[in-house]
Amino acid sequence: GSSAMGATMVRNKLKDAGVTGIEVIHAPVSEIPKDCQIVVTHHELAHRAVASNPNARVIPIKNFMGAPEYEVLVKELAEGRGASGAAPVIEEKAQSSGKILLEKKNIILNCKPVSPEEAIKAVGRRMVESGYVEEAYIQGMLDREASFSVAIGSHVAIPHGTEESRKAIKKTGLIVMTYPEGIQWGDELVRLVVGIASTGEDHLGILGKIVEVAETEEDTDKLVDSAGVDQLYKLLNGLE
Repeated sequence: GSSAMGATMVRNKLKDAGVTGIEVIHAPVSEIPKDCQIVVTHHELAHRAVASNPNARVIPIKNFMGAPEYEVLVKELAEGRGASGAAPVIEEKAQSSGKILLEKKNIILNCKPVSPEEAIKAVGRRMVESGYVEEAYIQGMLDREASFSVAIGSHVAIPHGTEESRKAIKKTGLIVMTYPEGIQWGDELVRLVVGIASTGEDHLGILGKIVEVAETEEDTDKLVDSAGVDQLYKLLNGLE
């Protein structure tokens, strides 16, 4: 989830800068390809990235949305520094599968402030009611938050389960909840919560759309303050 959105942001910024021949993938820190030359990872995981990829340049960031390090890296690559001899890797396209993964009934606006744990449980209950997951997935999402915050910056959080809890997923689906007054989520303020249950890569298209419409705190605030159910449905399903 988080790394997929980060990869989409870097990919988009490279494209906007006119940089070609450099491709981007996302992977768990334990599965970073050995021939990878630049690794962008959350600062809490940087030591693991260095240990598993000692020859790679590791760039630690604090959040995956709007990290200032993206701009510095893209500028450097655009100027040809640090990219010479870089072997392209397989690019993972964040394209829509064509399926409607976000139903209108699962877009809940103007929620009252709650704790992060309560927000995750609310998302989980909706997933269970919609037939996306079994009850056990809710605990998987809480476990994921306990080990690594799902608040990714730009006033966005993306609750999703641990790898172990994926067996409790019945089918891919998403839940969107807005919190106009905000939730204090650790060090982050969160106003847009997007819950993810995915059996594969189907959700990447919607994550790519979230990156497009909520890249900055100002973008997210505008979306939460002004977008209705129909607009969010169309935007995030790639229908407009």
